[in-house]
Amino acid sequence: CNDAYAGLIGGLEQRPAAERNILWITFTESRKSGHFLDWESEARSMAGQFRAALGRRHPDDSRGPELLEALLAEPSFRELWDEHTVTHFAPARKRLRHPTLGRLDFDYTKLTAATDERQLLIAFLPADADTAARLETLRTG
Repeated sequence: CNDAYAGLIGGLEQRPAAERNILWITFTESRKSGHFLDWESEARSMAGQFRAALGRRHPDDSRGPELLEALLAEPSFRELWDEHTVTHFAPARKRLRHPTLGRLDFDYTKLTAATDERQLLIAFLPADADTAARLETLRTG
C-alpha cells in the first residue's frame, strides 16, 4: 500500500498483514468509526465482490478462504454473506469521513493488467478540488 492510502485509512503499519485490507477494516472497524458515510451500501457491495472474487481467482491461494473464515465471526459480515449475493465491480463514488480531514469524496475505479487479469490496481481518485486539497495534507504531512 502507499503512504497516501495508509494515511487515508489509518494505522495500517500497526496491523498484521492479514488485516491490511479494506474488507477487513470495513467489517471490523469502519461502521463504528463512521469511515464510510454509506456503510450499508459499501459493505453490501464489498461482500458481494468478495464472493465473486473467491469463485474466480487464485484457487490455490489460501488467503481468501482464511479471510472469509475470520470475517464470518463478524455478525455484520455473516448477515450479508448469508444473502449469497454476487456483485461485480462497478466504478463508483465513495464518500468517506476522515478523523482529521473531514468528508472526502472519491471516484473509485479498478484497473486490470492486460496480460494477467488477476493483477489489479484499485484507485481512489479525488472527486472534487476540495478533496484533492485535503489529501495534499496527507502527502505533505
